[in-house]
Amino acid sequence: SGRLLRRPLAGFYSAVDNEAIELRRKHLGLSQAQVGELAFNRSDTSPIQNIRRGSSPSVEKLAAISDALGLEFYFGPKRGVAKSGVDRIQGFAEKALPDIEPAIDGSPEALREGFLPIPYSASDPSSRGVAPVALSRAWVSDMGLSPENLSFLNVTGDRMSPSLQPGSLALIENNKKPTNLQIFAYIENGKIEFARISQPDKKTMVLAFDHPMATPAVRAGKQCVAMRILGRVVWTGYNLSDDD
Repeated sequence: SGRLLRRPLAGFYSAVDNEAIELRRKHLGLSQAQVGELAFNRSDTSPIQNIRRGSSPSVEKLAAISDALGLEFYFGPKRGVAKSGVDRIQGFAEKALPDIEPAIDGSPEALREGFLPIPYSASDPSSRGVAPVALSRAWVSDMGLSPENLSFLNVTGDRMSPSLQPGSLALIENNKKPTNLQIFAYIENGKIEFARISQPDKKTMVLAFDHPMATPAVRAGKQCVAMRILGRVVWTGYNLSDDD
């Protein structure tokens, strides 16, 4: 466990260990906004910024930040970690890392072993906070992705089936430009959609869909300009129902 507070004095703290927080945040590959999502269910960077400037947030905010980063929040001398707890965490890592990449549940053991919580996209009003899976930091690196540039979207509709199943989660690399008919998420007429998109010029987009009954489409001129590209789909996963 890392130490969050320095020099605990009779139930009060005199300084926050900014170095421990920053080292832990960077070790997990989290941005300040992602810490805010984990701690407060919103992209709030102000508590981390305040700590970096030397001020101390409330005890409640410190406790939330410590939980988000897997740090121990307490008053008093540093406590040891039981050997059984260490064994459990190591066993989890040895079992999960080879067999369950890239995604597993976002349990504390996973976070401590370098799995990254990824937030839902702010463009999706139906979901907030952190998605129910965490990604292996090694997998993210091997894919050439930046954790700060990733988010999840819920898939609706079946125009991209079987590549994207309705109800599945799609991992998005935000703000990537359409190229070579890769799968992209976009907003059109206020609705999040998915399609294979190419852009032959600045005012034209070609949309193709994987469902055999879905008709390709072209967006040109004002229609093209009105489309908002959210990002490229780099991974997807879904739960199997009892009927599958």
